Amino acid sequence: MNRIRLTSIQDPMFHTAWKLYQDSFPRNERRSMSHQQTAFQSVRYHMEIFTEQDKFIGLIGYWTFNEYVYIEH
Repeated sequence: MNRIRLTSIQDPMFHTAWKLYQDSFPRNERRSMSHQQTAFQSVRYHMEIFTEQDKFIGLIGYWTFNEYVYIEH
């Protein structure tokens, strides 16, 4: 399994991850695309995807802080 950090909505796998994100969480638990762009600007925010044999298998979104990591999705 490979882990790849996405850093913008221009990353090649972003829209694949975004589709899973939208399909998996209710509207009131998701951010808009513009808010996602803002999140990517923070050094604390991380969106990573997981692949196996070049196939997308999942994602994680989290924030890093001095004393903890907040896993969002």
